[in-house]
Amino acid sequence: MRTAGRLPGILAVVLALAGGCSFPLFDRASERLGRTQAVEHAPGSGVRVELENGSILVEREDREDVEIVASLRSHSMERLRATAVTSERDEAGTLLVEVRWPGQGRQSHERCHLRIALPDADGVKLTTRNGSVNVSGLSGEADLRTHNGGVRLVRHDGPIDAQTNNGRIQIAATGAHPIEAKTHNGSIEVENAAAEVEATTSNGAVTLTLADSATGPVEAKTHNGAV
Repeated sequence: MRTAGRLPGILAVVLALAGGCSFPLFDRASERLGRTQAVEHAPGSGVRVELENGSILVEREDREDVEIVASLRSHSMERLRATAVTSERDEAGTLLVEVRWPGQGRQSHERCHLRIALPDADGVKLTTRNGSVNVSGLSGEADLRTHNGGVRLVRHDGPIDAQTNNGRIQIAATGAHPIEAKTHNGSIEVENAAAEVEATTSNGAVTLTLADSATGPVEAKTHNGAV
């Protein structure tokens, strides 16, 4: 009976906390807007994406240009319409994709999910804070970073550095290139590794399979989990 009497107070605390968090039940980002743009492709160039909140997918596709699809979420359609998804190349030809929110910048509940499809890329550098990072069918140095979200990279030919704080890391690589994978809370799976591998997690299992031509060395560490 005493527990039942405390429920209204507990509910009030939950509602108050939810006001500053991104729980789906209390999601304030109710407005959505999609943006699609095509960019001229530069063969053999790299891709760099910087997000604050949202997932990133960059994948190889049979096409001649680069397609950028942005899915924006906010509480305000006015803010969504004023948000710019920019794409420009630096002196080296690397395509930089960014989301520029209006006013003082992105508000806590706002997010953008990006999908980039292109014929090829030599080097990918992807950074987000809350969201997954996925790369498929590309090459060159891969530098992948997120704080809350998984990292998945398949059919990639090049050195790999994948890091997250909370999330699973999955890597299926091709070619004899070094692989570094680090997470704090999540498992690590590496397939077909042919060169040096360093896989480190605090909470989660580490699973490695090596190519027949693998040279190593291989280092796998976990505090709570199997190897």
